[in-house]
Amino acid sequence: MLKSKLMKTMAALGTAAMIVSGTGVTAFAAQFDPAYYAATNPDVAAAVGNNAQALLNHYVTCGQKEGRRPSASAQPGEAVTSVANTNVNTAAATQFDPAYYAATYPDVATAVGNNAQALLNHYVTCGQKEGRKPNANAAGGAAVSGMAATTPAQAVTYQSYGINELNTLRAKKALKTLAYDAKLDTVSTSLNAQFMNGSSEAQLKASLRKMNQSTTMRYKNVGFATCSVKKEYAAILDDNSLAILTADALFTKAPQSTQSNLFNIGGMNITRAADGVAYVTFVFVGN
Repeated sequence: MLKSKLMKTMAALGTAAMIVSGTGVTAFAAQFDPAYYAATNPDVAAAVGNNAQALLNHYVTCGQKEGRRPSASAQPGEAVTSVANTNVNTAAATQFDPAYYAATYPDVATAVGNNAQALLNHYVTCGQKEGRKPNANAAGGAAVSGMAATTPAQAVTYQSYGINELNTLRAKKALKTLAYDAKLDTVSTSLNAQFMNGSSEAQLKASLRKMNQSTTMRYKNVGFATCSVKKEYAAILDDNSLAILTADALFTKAPQSTQSNLFNIGGMNITRAADGVAYVTFVFVGN
């Protein structure tokens, strides 16, 4: 059954990949932000000025091919279908823009996440001293007095694929939605390493109970589900696909944890061993 699902999924993924590469077009269209474009591409502003239309013309004719970003939340070279109503010359230099900050400083987003307040806290305590820019139009290290109503793009990880797949299955049975918490990925990683090294189910339970007594956890209910994927299947699946397929399998094989309403938060880890076998562990908690 699992082999059949693997093959069907791979066929679907291959078709999708061929369609994307065959068209050669960008799947999503962004909004062009002239203020951001001028601030992050001073060579362009020096050449064409700060006129919004002139900046848009440059992006469409040159910048897109050169892989420049049309806005803070867009991908390099992304197609654009509209222009943001920003003023290159008068945009507030004292407002903190969390979406811009996360996109411009991925090291910060990796460290503190995409929560707007966490990003602002980083800027005030560290980023400002380091000369980072709080928004596209501000000078490095500028003081801030407010926050723009922008939302940083959420990073898509294999963990979110796995938890989202479980939520899709749980919804069909009217079960609670699992919130994904990256903190549980650390717990899952530790437990998965023990699973990979041959720990028994009883040993894994004891280890999870011990970790739950740490200052970072202390949940009333904790649980886990593990599985391994043979190397011939693991070799043809990326982590996103592996997360989805193992979530499907464990939803049926380990219902006591994956289908329990005692849990409302989840995390996971995938570790690929040197011999090619993939080991997967989900951890669930709730109060």
